[in-house]
Amino acid sequence: MGPGIAVAALGNLFEAATVALMRVKRDCAPVTWAKEIAKRSGANKARVALARKLAVTLFAMWRKNEPFRWSKPKTEPLAMAA
Repeated sequence: MGPGIAVAALGNLFEAATVALMRVKRDCAPVTWAKEIAKRSGANKARVALARKLAVTLFAMWRKNEPFRWSKPKTEPLAMAA
């Protein structure tokens, strides 16, 4: 992978983070986390932090061959025997 591809990938991650912070209405832990950072440290730092978190998440998904999950699956309580 050449340096041009890496720069393009970083730009795409930064753009995805920007869109996620501005447009995503659905509750998502990484976006909520980044919005808290934006309140404390500013929007640019939050975008960079979210872009890095997206990169780490995407790499883990790729390594484990798993799809993205919006939240942890809810488990139903076991029924008690009567």
